[in-house]
Amino acid sequence: MRRLLGTLLCLLSSVSCYAVSQPTYYTPDTMLAELERDLSPWVRSQKGVLSLARDPYHFLELLAESPAGWRAVLHWDGEANPGDDGRTGVFATQKLSLGLTKNLGLTAKPDEALVKKALANPAFLRLVALVRERVRSYVWPDEVTSRYTLYTGCDPVVLPDSGLPLAAYRLNFELSIALPPVEYRNDV
Repeated sequence: MRRLLGTLLCLLSSVSCYAVSQPTYYTPDTMLAELERDLSPWVRSQKGVLSLARDPYHFLELLAESPAGWRAVLHWDGEANPGDDGRTGVFATQKLSLGLTKNLGLTAKPDEALVKKALANPAFLRLVALVRERVRSYVWPDEVTSRYTLYTGCDPVVLPDSGLPLAAYRLNFELSIALPPVEYRNDV
């Protein structure tokens, strides 16, 4: 028993000599900035433009503009705490969306641009699939996230007041992130 206690004390003292690095926790701004850094050069290589939306209405404004080629709009849609006790909220599900719109052109059959390649641009629905796979393939740090972005679906974008559909789609994603530990200030 003394031997076991001695070994345990030796191990504990040797571990305390090493500095333990603290993980860097994500916040909505750092998470969006990292995803934007990854997506921006790729979107440009596909002859598109990537924008950040500051709120849901800005998201719709950007999608309603008529881009020269196509546009992706990155937006943080909030977060959810899956727990029901404030002391157990050690992670939060981040909700992200990417809206895509493409100028379908002034041709006799603009709807064909949804499924047919036009000049150097892929078909619009092909772009939707490419963007979906690009976001899904990004691997986040494992000690502070769930590592993989969960794709939760795609919806057509409609204007809220009129219900008028835009030539746009919203790709929805979720990522669970660890929340930094807190010290309770007045816990008695």
